[in-house]
Amino acid sequence: MLAVRNRTKLIVGIDYGTTYSGLSFALSNAADFKDIHPWTKYPGSSTHIAEHCHKAPSWVAFKDENPDLDENAWGYQIEPGMKTYAWTKLLLDDQALATEYDDPDLNKAAGNGLMRLPSGRTAKDVVTEYLKGMHSMYKKAVIEKIGEDKLEDLPVDFWLTVPATWSERAKLITRAAALDAGFASRPIDRLSLITEPDAAAHMALKSSIHHVEDLIDVGTGVMVCDLGGGTVDITTSEVVRKSPSLKLREIAIGAGGKCGGTFVDRNLYKLLSERFGTAFTDLGPQHVGPGSQFMDQFEMHKRDFSLDTPSRKSYKVTLPMRRLVVTPEIEKYYDPDFNWVLLSKDDMKSLFDLVIDVILKLVKDQVDQVKRDNEPRIKTMCLVGGFGSLPYVKERLLEWCSEQEIRLTTPWTGAWAAVVCGAVLRGVEGSMSKQKKCRRHYGHTMSRTYDPAVHFNFDENKRRLWNDPWTKEQNLSGFMNWEIAKGALLDDDTEISTSFYSHFSEYFDGKHTHDLFSCSLDEAPETIENERIEKVGEVLYTIDGIDKTKIKSIQDANGIHWYQLLLTLTIRLSDDEHFLKLLRMVTSLFSSLKGYTYKTIPYKSGPNGDIVFDVVYPEEADGSPMTVLIHIHGGFLIVGDRYSFAPYWLLNAATARRWIFVSPDYRLVPESTAHASLDDSIDAYNWVRSSLADAIGHPIGPVLLSGSSAGGYLALTTANAVEHKPDALLLIYGMLDAAGPRYTTPGTNIWGAPPFDTASVLSQFPRTKQNDDRKAISGYPPPENFQQDPRFQVASALHIDALFPDYMTGVEGLSREIASKGIDAIPDEHRRLFPLSFGDLARIPRTFLLHGVNDSAVTVDCSFVAEKKLREAGVEVVKDFPENAEHGFDVRTGNVDVEKAEADGIPNIESLRNVIRFLVSSVKK
Repeated sequence: MLAVRNRTKLIVGIDYGTTYSGLSFALSNAADFKDIHPWTKYPGSSTHIAEHCHKAPSWVAFKDENPDLDENAWGYQIEPGMKTYAWTKLLLDDQALATEYDDPDLNKAAGNGLMRLPSGRTAKDVVTEYLKGMHSMYKKAVIEKIGEDKLEDLPVDFWLTVPATWSERAKLITRAAALDAGFASRPIDRLSLITEPDAAAHMALKSSIHHVEDLIDVGTGVMVCDLGGGTVDITTSEVVRKSPSLKLREIAIGAGGKCGGTFVDRNLYKLLSERFGTAFTDLGPQHVGPGSQFMDQFEMHKRDFSLDTPSRKSYKVTLPMRRLVVTPEIEKYYDPDFNWVLLSKDDMKSLFDLVIDVILKLVKDQVDQVKRDNEPRIKTMCLVGGFGSLPYVKERLLEWCSEQEIRLTTPWTGAWAAVVCGAVLRGVEGSMSKQKKCRRHYGHTMSRTYDPAVHFNFDENKRRLWNDPWTKEQNLSGFMNWEIAKGALLDDDTEISTSFYSHFSEYFDGKHTHDLFSCSLDEAPETIENERIEKVGEVLYTIDGIDKTKIKSIQDANGIHWYQLLLTLTIRLSDDEHFLKLLRMVTSLFSSLKGYTYKTIPYKSGPNGDIVFDVVYPEEADGSPMTVLIHIHGGFLIVGDRYSFAPYWLLNAATARRWIFVSPDYRLVPESTAHASLDDSIDAYNWVRSSLADAIGHPIGPVLLSGSSAGGYLALTTANAVEHKPDALLLIYGMLDAAGPRYTTPGTNIWGAPPFDTASVLSQFPRTKQNDDRKAISGYPPPENFQQDPRFQVASALHIDALFPDYMTGVEGLSREIASKGIDAIPDEHRRLFPLSFGDLARIPRTFLLHGVNDSAVTVDCSFVAEKKLREAGVEVVKDFPENAEHGFDVRTGNVDVEKAEADGIPNIESLRNVIRFLVSSVKK
């Protein structure tokens, strides 16, 4: 039985394949490959060869179509003669455009009992039914290994593998099928996707969980060939580093197709159809389909076939064909005495060669890309996947690799189980740092001014003309705006962020869609009319909550009011989920406020691009200096950006008084230390003081500085650091006492959640170190599900292990030193990050502290300590600590004007009104 310790997670890998599927698991504290357990006791598999029980056939039979079944059957439960559904995985991506490497006869497979669907059921329904069987087996297996009493409180991370070549739609359908089957049904569980070649790479390039294979050299190319039953995925990367963690960089655009081992089966059907005609083709699926005696015997021959065997005897497969007319010519291929189909060694070779030749074409294309782009030479090929485990496939690839002076390897698990075990290893050790080449162009359509001399011949089925009520011009839709190009290097933080205006009338119902597209062509098409453009999905958004009285509008000739909103779409292409993921579709806090101008201004530049803030200011002014309110967003210094956790109540109060409102981005931990976050906050503040007036053409007056949560910490730290102090400070549930017990005492999670094993989270997001080559990021939109977002889990992990001071400074062990020796343990160069302990607090301006007593994310003790120390230093402090106010309580009031009578019933509304009175009084002073 596996030993479960406190804060341990269970990591489960699920590999749903075209022909075979597998499951593997380990505890998150696994220290060796032997701790990863591929499941081998599939229902109905006791009579099968043990090796094959590492996976079960991807077959489903429904009880309403099979009289002998009391329940739906799956895998090895299928018996010859049952009506069975197989190769369903290939139907999940049925809307994707075919590639040059796909099996040309794939769509003919349904005639042989393959890739069929039962009446009234979709491919997702069939896959869900199969995964339900796996889920039931998984629960019994875990109870057997761990004990039912331990499972109840044990968090489980499920890692579901998908082909890298698949469309976003197919990946999402697969994920939905797994969820519907019961995986990750508890709030404490999580389901993530990982591409099959990435999972294989985790296993293939390691000689142990924490050690990279010694035969893999830094600066050389490694090709991972995942040859599965239905699909082939090939990726090629340079090994950038091996220590302290493996880092790869893709040096060729990954390729693949629907040309896996099932291609051999279809070649067999084609060969026997040519030899035996209707005597073969009229046989039903129960005779020649998956699970039949005929296909089981042929499967065994596939696994044994090799040119190294000395025998010249034919391979015999039992198949009675009563309508076959036996002639001397037919007897070369069929023995009527024993009902054997006879396949010569040349026959078997030809069945394989048709497939392997396509695979070698894919492999050669990777080599050619690498040479053409002058990338490091490929020295190693890692072969994984069920088809890649077959002897003859390995012989052909070994022959080719020898000619190219490339070393061919397979993982310690063998090629068959590499993907499912690699998925578990990903969950145990965290993400393998990898830069990938985008396999497609991604973007969306936009409209442009219509020029009849140029655009007259457009496709009216895909594009339309429309009149812009704002510019009075005629526009044409359907111009492609490609945000990321095919071949562009992506990392885990690569985002597409684009802004555009949405126009809507007073009769608009508030709901709208925005379509996203991709294209695999090397040259990106200019318009939507190209047939190789595929729709990735659509973003649904609503503007029901927008107060139309506050945004810009015009009235057309018919008396209809039209409104204009600037929308920002942010999506990510490369993350643990491995599909195009909408981060948000938002309208800026400021973009369309009536009577106000909105700008995004870069206030500093760095090696990773500009860092910006948004500013909104009155369109018209009388020339008198305007008050500026700078608000710094929260997010534990780890997530968030200038749009995040928007304090609409504060913005409304500012614009009601014709103040200027500023919201800056800043660099985030752990790619940077808190020194970078503070530097950015200081630079933003000083830029406002020195340059904002010239940038907007209006003089500025008093400057107020505010921040929420981590933003509150930065506001206090900035006020301590700058020479020209703000006129007042507003600290909203701030992380103010960064050296206090909340951040130096381990064991407690945020939001009252239970602790968990932090090892995989912290290995994926380590603290920054000297010569750290990670790209700094200055924004991470807050996720829809905080508990399941891998980056947000860092915030939990730093609380559980009490590592905030370590991550803020980059000094390992600093939290423990502070806990044992006190604040004197903090080195001089880092003391500016701890203003309550080392700051010149007497120079801090008058301050308002707003903090809920019941805050379970940043405890109110932080503000208690701040109040005490600021008062002792002679600072004027106004406080409001409302009861029953959780972290973020003010943001949850929404976009309301808290000063109006309609807001009287909102909880803690007087606390927010007290803040506004304080700010107004600070300006008057």
